Order: sequence, then structure tokens, then C-alpha cells
Amino acid sequence: MNCNLVFGGKKYGWAVQYKRGKKTIMTLFPERKSFTVLLIFGKKELEKINETKQTFSKSVLEKIEKTKQYHDGKLVWLRYKEKGFIEDIIELLKIKRKPDNEQ
Repeated sequence: MNCNLVFGGKKYGWAVQYKRGKKTIMTLFPERKSFTVLLIFGKKELEKINETKQTFSKSVLEKIEKTKQYHDGKLVWLRYKEKGFIEDIIELLKIKRKPDNEQ
């Protein structure tokens, strides 16, 4: 997996982007005492999320469901707010890309 420092413009600032080949896995936007994660989900990934709803916290599920649906998927912005957040992100990343030991 490649890790790159990218500049998202004046509105978003600097971010750390993780890619596997040409596919962006996750983009992290550091903030003071917090951070925001951008995850891009395609239709198949959204179906997997829907199948495993019980895995995620209510707040993360609400955010995913309320995010605008485009023809090819959703751009989900999640801002760190609560303790269970990291576990939710790990589970979402497993949907985006299976861990090497599960392939």
C-alpha cells in the first residue's frame, strides 16, 4: 500500500492518502485534537456494509446512510468523535480491502 501526502486545497488542507495501485483506500485529514477520514464506497461495498449493519455504531451507520448516493457510490466523510470510531473504521477498511491474511 502506498502512502502519500497530498494537498486538498485551501478548504481541506493537507491529507495523508493511502492507495493500493490506483485505488484510494482511505484519506486522512489531520485536525487539532481530531481527524477526519474520507472513504469512497462503490455499490458492491455499500451492499456489504448493508449486510453487516450490526457491526457498526449507530452514528457511523447514520452518517453512511445520510451521505448522498452518486451513480457509482458514496464519498463518506467521518470525523472522529467517539471511542468506538476506530473499530468502525477498521471494519469499513476490511470491506474496502480484505486483510492479506483473509485472501
